[in-house]
Order: sequence, then structure tokens, then C-alpha cells
Amino acid sequence: MKGYFDGLNWQETIEFTEMINKWFDIYNSENKFGKHPGANAFGTDFQFQSAVLQSVNIVIKDLRVEAHKIMIQFQKGILISNKSLINLYKDTGKCQEEYILTSHLN
Repeated sequence: MKGYFDGLNWQETIEFTEMINKWFDIYNSENKFGKHPGANAFGTDFQFQSAVLQSVNIVIKDLRVEAHKIMIQFQKGILISNKSLINLYKDTGKCQEEYILTSHLN
């Protein structure tokens, strides 16, 4: 794919890549405290983590893949997963659970 990134705004590409990396860190948490703060279990920094999920939601809702005029399945899956994770955390909080190890979800 030689020349694929020609003419793109590199700053936007970097910001998008960093946002998606943070999103993956949230969904791959294996311990309460990960190798870096972004890899902590979901709920250890709920405000930051939910802000990342909301940022991804905004981008995914507006993203269009090639000639598709509407969202395709992977986009809908991301939106459902993000909403479900937040709701699961709120529900488990009622049972005094502090965090969710998202790598254990399926």
C-alpha cells in the first residue's frame, strides 16, 4: 500500500492511533494495576476510562468505511461493547465490586 498515507493530516492520524491504543488498553486489562496507568482494570480510573470510550464512540459513529453510507457491523459492535462495559461496571458497583478485568470478558 505504497503511498497510502500521502496527503493525510499526520496530527489527526497520531491522535486517532493514540485514542485507539488507549481503547485497546482498557479492553485488555489483566490486573488491577497494569504496566502503565492506561492498562489498569476498568473502574480504577472511571472518569478517564469512560472519557476514552466516549471519544471512541464519537469517532466511530461518524466514521464511514469506503462506499458505505451507514455504519457497518464492527462499528456497531464497538458502540455496543462500550455502552455494555459502562453499564456492567455500574451494575457490579452495586455489589461492591471495584473494577472489571476486561480481558476476562467474552
